[in-house]
Amino acid sequence: MLKILEKYDRFLIFSLVLFLALLIPFLGVIPHRDGNIEFVQAHDFYTGGFSGYLESRPMDVHPPLKLILTKVFFLVFGVNSFSYTLIGLISGVIGLAFLFFLTKNLFGRKTARMTSMLLATSPLFLSTAIFALRDYFVTILVIISLYFYLKKRHWFYTLTASLLVLTKETGILLPLSVILIECLCFIKKTLKKKTLAKGQSTFVFFAFPIIVFLFWILFLKIFDRQPWGDHILADTAEKGSVYTIIHNLFTFGFLNKYTYQHWRQLFFLNFNWAYWSITLAGLFAFLSKKSNRIAIFKNLNKKPAKTKTLTVIGLFSLSYFFTVLTFPTYTIPRYALPLIPFLLMATALVLNRLVVKYKTITPILITAIIILLSLFYSIDPLSIKLWGKTEIYGERFYGLNYALDGNDGITYNIQYLLIVKKRTKQIIAIENQKQPLLLNECDSVFPDPNNDYQTFGILNFKNLASNPLCVIK
Repeated sequence: MLKILEKYDRFLIFSLVLFLALLIPFLGVIPHRDGNIEFVQAHDFYTGGFSGYLESRPMDVHPPLKLILTKVFFLVFGVNSFSYTLIGLISGVIGLAFLFFLTKNLFGRKTARMTSMLLATSPLFLSTAIFALRDYFVTILVIISLYFYLKKRHWFYTLTASLLVLTKETGILLPLSVILIECLCFIKKTLKKKTLAKGQSTFVFFAFPIIVFLFWILFLKIFDRQPWGDHILADTAEKGSVYTIIHNLFTFGFLNKYTYQHWRQLFFLNFNWAYWSITLAGLFAFLSKKSNRIAIFKNLNKKPAKTKTLTVIGLFSLSYFFTVLTFPTYTIPRYALPLIPFLLMATALVLNRLVVKYKTITPILITAIIILLSLFYSIDPLSIKLWGKTEIYGERFYGLNYALDGNDGITYNIQYLLIVKKRTKQIIAIENQKQPLLLNECDSVFPDPNNDYQTFGILNFKNLASNPLCVIK
């Protein structure tokens, strides 16, 4: 794997070990909330294939990659919560390794080490990893696809970008960004040479993921299904998600309460404002010097592959910001996750420059403190001001579930994993009849009764699966 992690880069190995150390204690926890919904979907696919999955779903469905991958793990390790949670650990290690090498090729080894460390301890990344939610897979596949694009490994880019669009509809933004940049570069070369530029054959590689996505849409139409469009909280809901996005962009309808909530989470939630402050202040100070701007321009001109990759990252981030993060639906924090690696990459770049320039590790120590606080506590004063606090299973969260975020609004740091583990212990105790299920505990044990009862049945929790106390809502 990537030449055995480039002969054991110690900092990268430490990042991977730290990531695993933070997640391994939660292996085998019982699926919860959206992780539970995807578990039931995966089991429907495992037992009935595409027909079984489609029959049990409403009209709108997500692409099938996670279902296929989960089926592989179920076949190898059995249908249980251990195999389901193992997926996130393995894919996370792969994603962190590719982020290291992507950043190394763009900004150097020191920035790569810092970036992989920041993502390995990212509260949002870790909280979504345990159930390997689709946005988590999108984030990892975006990183891997960008690495292969940068290295001009066209076959591998085509493969990973195709897997990306088969993970979630939002993944299409990356291959669209790539093909747009490639088209502009092709036109520029053609106009400059006044003859058809070479390399047009590579467009097949860049177009293939888009073709794969179109085939998925066609597949759904054959079965009288549509791409995901549930929970569209807008008047245009019946016309679908694509129409809603385009309509909102052209009518400025994207400036709504859901957009503002998405953006507040991206810029402020759980000390995000600290990373943005470091990044923007550092980049402004650096770019304010004319000599630095000239040096960057010259460097980018000498390395077209690097320039194109950075441009793709910028275009992808911008398009994601104005489409996915303006979509009128429940504003779950993980929807911003695919942008977080690029924020951390920029933050690491600034931090390393500060350390070199001022010959002090103080910025790194401050960042380490922020990481510890944001991982295990919800004490960011700005987030408390914006969302207030709520208590679940003895853990104090920001009150996102009282805002526009729905039940999964609390999935943003390790506190979420702690309550999932507490719930798992309680469920096992109730199933083994070591403690009773009380009526006032129904909301915590069965936060999503329709799917929870199915999950308990799949996991052979006969007592809970048949318990009449908590009625399906």
